[in-house]
Amino acid sequence: MLYAVTRLIGSQKVSGNLQVLMKLELSAILLVDSSRKTRETVSMTKTETYMAWLTEQGYRPELDNDQDIAFKHERINFVLFANEKDETFFRLMVPFFWELETEEETQKATQVIMKLNTDYKAAKFYIMQNDVCVAIENFYGKIEDVFPVLGRQIDLLASAMREFRQTMREEAAPKPPMAQA
Repeated sequence: MLYAVTRLIGSQKVSGNLQVLMKLELSAILLVDSSRKTRETVSMTKTETYMAWLTEQGYRPELDNDQDIAFKHERINFVLFANEKDETFFRLMVPFFWELETEEETQKATQVIMKLNTDYKAAKFYIMQNDVCVAIENFYGKIEDVFPVLGRQIDLLASAMREFRQTMREEAAPKPPMAQA
């Protein structure tokens, strides 16, 4: 039975997202061969494992064109890069959340980024394609080590992004005129 289901999943008849969902469902089932008392499981890729965890936590993850995992948390766009070629590498990002339109704004953003990069644990801001991003990158011995802290990492990036935006808005706000004595 396991062979037939895995062949169906791998066939051309099943589309990408449906294929991932079927694998997630299949991975949740532990098949027991009662005559031999052995267990079979379907091994999952990093992408499938991350998709399963995010779905389990109530998120709606989707694969983007690059096969990265996109999801939202508190109306903030996140991207989780599975990087199947490096089993221990992890990157979670809030991409392109503040467009830099002028050189003056870029200079202000650079100052804010330098301050926040020292203030925040793990979260690092950078400028990419005239836009500001914030990410957490790390190495984990095994993929299961990510999950106890992934919720905290999501919250940390959301908080860091909000602080950057607030600081930039405060910097851009016109200063009230000084009172004459």
